Amino acid sequence: MRRVKFWRLSILLALAGMLIATLASSGTVSVAQVPPKIAHGIGLAKGCDPTVNVGDPYSCFYLISNTPLLDTALDTLTLNGLSDVVHTASGDVNSPGVPPDCTGCTGQHQGGEILDDLTIDSYTGPAQCFSDAAQTVPVLAGSSGSVVCVLQTNSSVRFLPFTFYNVQQADLGLPGQHLDDDMAVTWVDLCTSGASNCPVGPNFGTTGSSSTINTPTPTPTPTNTPTNTPTATNTPTNTPTATATPTNTPTNTATPTNTPVPPTNTPTPTNTPTSTPTSTPTVVAHKGCTPGFWKQDQHFDSWKVFSPNETLTAAGFVLPTGFPNDTLLTALNYQGGSTIQQADQILLRAAVSSLLNSTALSGQFTLTTQQVLDQTNTALASNNRDTVLALASQLDAFNNTGGCPLS
Repeated sequence: MRRVKFWRLSILLALAGMLIATLASSGTVSVAQVPPKIAHGIGLAKGCDPTVNVGDPYSCFYLISNTPLLDTALDTLTLNGLSDVVHTASGDVNSPGVPPDCTGCTGQHQGGEILDDLTIDSYTGPAQCFSDAAQTVPVLAGSSGSVVCVLQTNSSVRFLPFTFYNVQQADLGLPGQHLDDDMAVTWVDLCTSGASNCPVGPNFGTTGSSSTINTPTPTPTPTNTPTNTPTATNTPTNTPTATATPTNTPTNTATPTNTPVPPTNTPTPTNTPTSTPTSTPTVVAHKGCTPGFWKQDQHFDSWKVFSPNETLTAAGFVLPTGFPNDTLLTALNYQGGSTIQQADQILLRAAVSSLLNSTALSGQFTLTTQQVLDQTNTALASNNRDTVLALASQLDAFNNTGGCPLS
């Protein structure tokens, strides 16, 4: 019944749109005189190992993108600074170095500048980092030393995993044994489009990620096995003179007991995008709520049309072969990882949040429910990790746009 109502609403909206277009062409109304909204923003994504052990490095990759869905003006953007901070049980641990300058920004960096420390994994589209401010010496993939990255529309740069903190025993006391962090960037819109609402000066953006700390396996305590000591026995002989025949008394020799040594878990670094990609649009009229908002039980009363225990396919998603048909609430808690299926998890986490935004925010969200489903299903069907992650970054940007109006 819900689907029927939805399609009826879609048909009515389509007919209304056709009527307005007809009236506009006849001069009855001046809809065409309303300029389209132009948004400016940058896509940020960070992914850390989904699980770590005490003593492991907390390792995360970074992905910065410029897509037409985030910056509809198709401007060229520059990345001018990047920092990070890990929220440990003992307090915040900042990335090393001096915090990047972001004078006049709405936020400020807490961690030190690490852009020049990051090694470039790959470029997509017309993106290029440089080792000098004059942008004359390009930094190739597999190299580090960037001081600025230039991203034309439809491009991105991905950095290899980087670490500056090792997981401590005390971190097991964190809520849910989740180790969280926040990266931050300074970026500039070059306003190559000439749009009238381009943001002036440097801009500040941030996003986060997390890892779950494994509970250590107790080490078994070895048990000492006692060794029986035989008792000496005197054996008499029939001779005129009683002669004691000595019997050798064995010496108690301790039997060595092997003490098991627990194996050392050596994690294999994994490019794990669990992070929730986030964008910081500067001029956007829409609003959105994040997966972190929707998955909290005190916010279940804000769910409209859909329910936490409803499955992904029941909600309208077309899943790849072999992908589990989890509930929407389970999808909001997906961590992601390095495989294509784990990339699908990252996309579905953002897509479920977008789906809920499209129904609960009464037209304030950027996309309609059907647009969320269509774009997500198309990306999932591509079976292409870059395509999947690009849409995940875009949807997360929309989910983080303009603040969440719900409480």
